[in-house]
Amino acid sequence: MNSFRLSGKGLFVFSDPGGAKPLLAAIKLTHGLKEYMVVSDRVYDFFDDFGIPVTSCTAGSEEELIQKFRPDFIFTGTSYTSAIELRFIKAAKKLKILSYAFVDHYTNFQGRFHFENELIYPDTICVLDNKAQSIATSHHPDAAVTITGNFYHEYLKSWKASVTKKDFLSKINIPAENKIIVVAPDPISNVGGIDEFGLDEISVCKNIFDAVTFLNRNDISVIVKAHPNQKKEIFNKEYFPTSVHVVSGDNLHVNTLLYHADMVIGIFSSILIEAIILKTKVIRCLIGLKKPDPFAELKVGQVAHSREELLRCIKKGL
Repeated sequence: MNSFRLSGKGLFVFSDPGGAKPLLAAIKLTHGLKEYMVVSDRVYDFFDDFGIPVTSCTAGSEEELIQKFRPDFIFTGTSYTSAIELRFIKAAKKLKILSYAFVDHYTNFQGRFHFENELIYPDTICVLDNKAQSIATSHHPDAAVTITGNFYHEYLKSWKASVTKKDFLSKINIPAENKIIVVAPDPISNVGGIDEFGLDEISVCKNIFDAVTFLNRNDISVIVKAHPNQKKEIFNKEYFPTSVHVVSGDNLHVNTLLYHADMVIGIFSSILIEAIILKTKVIRCLIGLKKPDPFAELKVGQVAHSREELLRCIKKGL
């Protein structure tokens, strides 16, 4: 966590997984917390991994909860699907309580702190690295920005699966000898889709399935792990070729899935970085991308800009 340290009594607030996992990991990795409380407006199966109780919170109860718990600081995520974090930051400012907000990516810095037609900044915006700090500062020049790294990535470095690959695959009826490709697409159709990016999760999935089908192997199983904010209805059967064994990853433990996969393919989801930390091969399918790649300088996995490159990367990886 570099030189950044938390101490005292903390209130942690998140909604999207990109904030939830790092904040829960920060609690596990921090030894200076006297007491803490965690609140969210969503529930995820990975809560159990951390053994940390998470309290459900509804809109309108922020100030009452803060005044009852009386934290020394409030630490939030930055979700685009919910305003819970911004409501707590606004309440913290009103009550003169120290506030932090963690940004888990390199995108959408413009919209993360807009709330009810105003900009709501914490006392400190926490970011991943120098690149993220530069982006944050360019969009929010009046905000204090500090580099903390990703607490969840630190947590993952010592994580091991509790079940064997054979047992894991057996539970989802996949032969133990099969090669496992996990497809982890970003919900790009939610934020402009092909018109803005030149690709979306559907075009990426089509290219991946076409490449796997072309290999003409019966020992490959594809597991689609859609993003929690993904509109699941767009993944209907017309995109799943009958020649490929496709399994939904919605109900599978994400870390175990990444740990036992032979390969993870995505676009620019943070799950790809998590897979690399767990020592799993990663391919990024950027066929058609017409915007700058947010991971360009990070060297995250092998990058395929064409169908030929994608097929070559998959064949080499398997």
